Amino acid sequence: MGDTTLATHAKPVVPGVGRFEVIGVPREYEFCDVNHVVLLVSDLFTETSAINTLALPQMAGMTLFHSFSVPRIPVHAYVARLTKYALLQPALLLSVVYYMDRLSALYPRFILCARTVHRFLIAAVTVAAKGLSDKFWSIRHYARVGGITPAELVLLERELLVRVEWRVVPDPDLLLAYYHGLVDRSRRFKLVR
Repeated sequence: MGDTTLATHAKPVVPGVGRFEVIGVPREYEFCDVNHVVLLVSDLFTETSAINTLALPQMAGMTLFHSFSVPRIPVHAYVARLTKYALLQPALLLSVVYYMDRLSALYPRFILCARTVHRFLIAAVTVAAKGLSDKFWSIRHYARVGGITPAELVLLERELLVRVEWRVVPDPDLLLAYYHGLVDRSRRFKLVR
């Protein structure tokens, strides 16, 4: 596919960041501090879901990813929680962006918004870990970390796999392009040589 549309939106407005020194990150995502990748990914998902939530009617296009109400935990805290308790590495977090692009392209009814972002994230993290890691946790563990039941997670995982046509292993060059796109759109970080 090679489309990096989500990762290349205009730079977001981050309150207070303009007053602080921008952090340099390595050109290769494998060497980037995972907490920096958490910020890059969560900024993208926070901004995208906020824009879409304001632009869409409340009940438009319900999918399995829709929650009944908006979860109280902010997107950044949720991504940080998933990263901490599922031991996510940068490649897995960037794969979540890849899944979002594939899902958006192949399943137009799905829109990332306040009611879908958390359930999408836990499903995508589960798929990424199982598809890309030699070792991964049980569904029960991911469900507990994500705040949903194991039965819900099984349904979400299956739905995501079907909707992305089981293509869960992104090309490493594409992940690098996503990483560079996320850094380019960020006011917090810049690539260093």
